[in-house]
Amino acid sequence: MYKIGEFSKITNLTIKALHYYDEIDLLKPHRILENGYRMYNEEDFKKATQIQLLKKLNFSINEIKEVLSHISNDSDLQDYLLEKKSMIEQQIKNEKEIIKMIDAYLNPSLDTQKMNIQYEVSIESIPEQLIAFISFQGTYANCSEKFSKLLKSVKSKANGVPFNLYYDNEFKEKAIIDSCVPIKESFSASNIKIKTLPQIQALKTTHIGKYEFLGYGYKALIDYAKDNNIELLKPTREIYLKGPGMFMKGNPNKYITEIYIPIKT
Repeated sequence: MYKIGEFSKITNLTIKALHYYDEIDLLKPHRILENGYRMYNEEDFKKATQIQLLKKLNFSINEIKEVLSHISNDSDLQDYLLEKKSMIEQQIKNEKEIIKMIDAYLNPSLDTQKMNIQYEVSIESIPEQLIAFISFQGTYANCSEKFSKLLKSVKSKANGVPFNLYYDNEFKEKAIIDSCVPIKESFSASNIKIKTLPQIQALKTTHIGKYEFLGYGYKALIDYAKDNNIELLKPTREIYLKGPGMFMKGNPNKYITEIYIPIKT
């Protein structure tokens, strides 16, 4: 058994840290004597060693508590280490994307996406259209998964390029979305719905470039509507004339997206 000072020495954990770990139920003393002395044993030493390892590997306190409450052997710990590795790799990927964005702002010549693109706005009549679609509430990144499922089910019945219908007036972390594919005729497939979209009048513009800059296209449409006293309706529609494929992303600076916002007539 080790007194708290001795335990601090052999674990490289300060007494302050040991008191804190006790308070949050991360590492409690094996026994507290009548005189208040905190005593630690070999199992506590092993747990302290695991805590130190996980701290060095950038696990948060909450993550460490969760891991230690679920592991019973080295194999269990390896599973969590592999999961953490995957999380760090994704974080590195995200950080690299942020660096690219910073470079693009510092030196626009590094990025061919034009922030000051001049959008042409027109009023278009969109005929009624038979579509296969999947309705969901989720992130915009979920759409590629829905399109993949749709295209596998639709196959030769497809009658145009994929598009999304958005039912929210504002940007949302979890949006209400219909991912759609125009079709020639109705068919039956699991978790896929069929409907006919009615004919509508809509403001239209075309965005060329990365999806992250689509907001500039929406701004052009909304500004045009304000300047011409036009009432905008829902759902908005994004038609992906050119975008990422099922396996390859292509060049995001060359994506072509038509944006439509229905209008009151």
